[in-house]
Amino acid sequence: MFNSTEFGHSEVHEKKESFLKNKKLVLVLDLDHTLVHSKEMELTKEMKRHPKYRKPGIQLVDPLKSIYNMWTGPILFVVKLRPFFVEFMEESMKNFEIYFYTAGTRFYGNLILDVLKLEIQRFHGEKMTEKELKQLDHVFSEYRSITRDDKSRFSRDGHVPLDPNLDK
Repeated sequence: MFNSTEFGHSEVHEKKESFLKNKKLVLVLDLDHTLVHSKEMELTKEMKRHPKYRKPGIQLVDPLKSIYNMWTGPILFVVKLRPFFVEFMEESMKNFEIYFYTAGTRFYGNLILDVLKLEIQRFHGEKMTEKELKQLDHVFSEYRSITRDDKSRFSRDGHVPLDPNLDK
């Protein structure tokens, strides 16, 4: 699961022991078309001129349908979360060590993770404790985002991809 070039041998052993001690299985969730649906669009000319769109950002568009806009550079993504996403994640976080996969870029994956985290925070409003907020930061951290570009992280010796056809 982890290779020794990313972690030291003792860290790999500690992680393994932690999984066994906590009796948590690893759950890898696909972001695209599983937890979220996103559509890529180009920013309009008006949006490109607006200072807000010069830096990457996220905006809640429809709170009832959990629809967000997220943008970076000239690209806008309209993102819709699956119904009952928050309830699903809360149950999953109790029972699994969770990681997220996307066939998109790491940057895209991290923006989507930010959207997911915002949705859980919005669902709970001001009621979240500091401990719960730290747990969210941990679950939705960049470390938990896996992309196709990360294939070397999951190779047998740190240099040879598990599946040489990934580049094709």
